[in-house]
Amino acid sequence: MERLTDKLVLLVCCLAAAIAFAPRAASVAALCLCAAMACAVEVLGPDGVASEGTGGDGVVAGGAGRAARRAAAIAVVLPLACSALPLAIPEALVALPLGTYDLARQRRRILLAVPVVVWLAGIRRGALDLLGIAFIGCLVAAAALLAVRTEATRRQRERNRRERDRLSERSLRLEAQNRDLLDKRELAVRVAVLEERTRIAREIHDNVGHLLTRALLQIRAYQVVFAQDDRARDAFAALGEGLDEALGTVRTSVRDLHDDRIDVGAQVASIVAEAPVPATCTSDVEAAPPEVASCLAAVTREALSNVAHHAGSGARAEVQLVEHPAFWQLTVVDDGGAGDGAAAAAPRTGHGFGLTSMAERVHALGGSFRAGPDPSGPGWRVFASIPKPDAVSEGAGRGAGPGSV
Repeated sequence: MERLTDKLVLLVCCLAAAIAFAPRAASVAALCLCAAMACAVEVLGPDGVASEGTGGDGVVAGGAGRAARRAAAIAVVLPLACSALPLAIPEALVALPLGTYDLARQRRRILLAVPVVVWLAGIRRGALDLLGIAFIGCLVAAAALLAVRTEATRRQRERNRRERDRLSERSLRLEAQNRDLLDKRELAVRVAVLEERTRIAREIHDNVGHLLTRALLQIRAYQVVFAQDDRARDAFAALGEGLDEALGTVRTSVRDLHDDRIDVGAQVASIVAEAPVPATCTSDVEAAPPEVASCLAAVTREALSNVAHHAGSGARAEVQLVEHPAFWQLTVVDDGGAGDGAAAAAPRTGHGFGLTSMAERVHALGGSFRAGPDPSGPGWRVFASIPKPDAVSEGAGRGAGPGSV
C-alpha cells in the first residue's frame, strides 16, 4: 500500500511536469505507458507473486520457483525499459521518476546509474528546458529516496514480525514449562504430605497402638483374675470398653492416614470452572493415585489452554473423565470456535510444546495419548488413557505363563 501511494504521488508530479514543460501527446502517452509498467511490477513482481502464494500450503515446488525467478526478472526489466524509454522518445523524460522508483528498490544499486545516465542524456539532447530538466532531476532523486525509505520500512516490519513470532513461540514454550513446574511442585508437595502422613501413621501404630493393645490385654487379664469381685469386674469391663474404643479410633486414623488417593474428579472440575473458555465437565471418577490425578489435571489444564489459544475465546469445550475397570480415560473436545471472529488465530499442527508435554506425562504412566481433529465435528480432540496399576500387574502376571517364578 505504501508503494502504491508513493507511485501515485510520483505519477501526479510527473503529470504536472508533462503539462508544464512538455504539453505534447508523446509525453502523455509515454507517461501512461510507464504508469502501466509500474502497475505491472506490483502485480507481476515478487511481491505480487508472494501474496498469491500465501494461500497455499507453503510448499515451494519447481513451478513456484520458476514463477519467482520470472517475477524477479520482471521487477528489473520493466523499470529498466521505463527508464531507457527517453532515449527513444525524448518527451518520455517526464516519466523517468517512475522507473527510478522501482530500480531503487533493488539490492543492486548499480541499476540507479541507468536513470542518471538517461537524465544527463536528456540535458545534452535538450528534451526539456533547463527548469524542466531540474524539476525532473529533483523528482528522480525524490523517487530514489522514497523507494529506499519504503523498502527499509518494509524490511524492518518483516524483521519485527519474525521477532514477534520468535518471542511468541518462546513465550508459549515458557508457559508450558511453567505449567509443568507448577504441576511438578504440586505433586512434590503432595508426595511430601503423604510421606509425612505415613510417618505419623507408622509412629501411631508402633507406639500408641502397641501401648493401647498391651493395656487392653492387661485389663482383660485383670477381668479374669478378679472375676469373683463384681465391682472390680464391672470397673475393668468399663475400662476395657474405653480402651477398645480408643484402639478402634487409632486404627481408623491410621487407615485414613494411609489412604493416599485424591479426588481427581473434583480437581478436574475445579480446573474446568477456572478455564479461559466456556467448558463443561462430566466425571464419574472419585479417587485416583496422586501421580494419576496430577497427570489428568495437567492434561486437562493444558488442553483447555490450547483451546483458548488456537480456537479463540468464543470456543466451547467439553471435558469427559471416565473410570473403566482397567484404566482411566480423559477426553477434551472443542467446537473449533464456530461463530467467533477471533477464532483459529493460531493454526494447529499437532506438534506443539503443550501436546508434547501432555504426551510425555501420559506415556510416563504407561498410557496412550492422541490429539488431532475431531472426526465428528470441526474442532479438536485430545484423548488420554492411563491403565490402572492393578490391571497392569494382572496383565503382566497372565503374560508370564505358568512356568514363571
